Amino acid sequence: MSTEKESKSASWVNDIIKMSPKYLIAFMLFSGVSLLLGNSQLGISLGLKESIDEYKVYLGIVFLASSCFLISHFIYWLYSILKFKIENKVRNKEMINRLNNLNDYEKRILRTFVLYNERSIQLEINDGTVAELELLRILFRSANISSGGMIFPYNLNPVARDYLTKNQNLLSDPIERAF
Repeated sequence: MSTEKESKSASWVNDIIKMSPKYLIAFMLFSGVSLLLGNSQLGISLGLKESIDEYKVYLGIVFLASSCFLISHFIYWLYSILKFKIENKVRNKEMINRLNNLNDYEKRILRTFVLYNERSIQLEINDGTVAELELLRILFRSANISSGGMIFPYNLNPVARDYLTKNQNLLSDPIERAF
């Protein structure tokens, strides 16, 4: 019997923790305004002073709890944004690092995008090099429907395009660089 009561209690607390910030704002505003009205002339005029005085402890608890949950939602939101920006920066750094160390076949694939200004090219999905470039987010598959068999359209990541356009020497053959 106690486990049933504990599960209901845990469920109730869990529901409050998962509550949307818009409801938490409403609870915080209602309880905060109620606490302020209890000591003001307006609260007395509206006839709310006695009710507010009776439930002041509960209103205070609701105000503090909703405020704390709102602050935690805000901190989590900031954390999510910062985490995304940091991960994106690390991924772009890894991508640029890899673009500086391309093999000849990878150069041949990427050269088509940059030198011929192609937005999309057809590549085989089962090609290991294409899969690696996709894994590094240098390329991305632009459609899930093949052009026939194992051939799909691929696009170049905008960050990679900008970097390779500025550094076209990275796409030249080793023989061309010697002359």
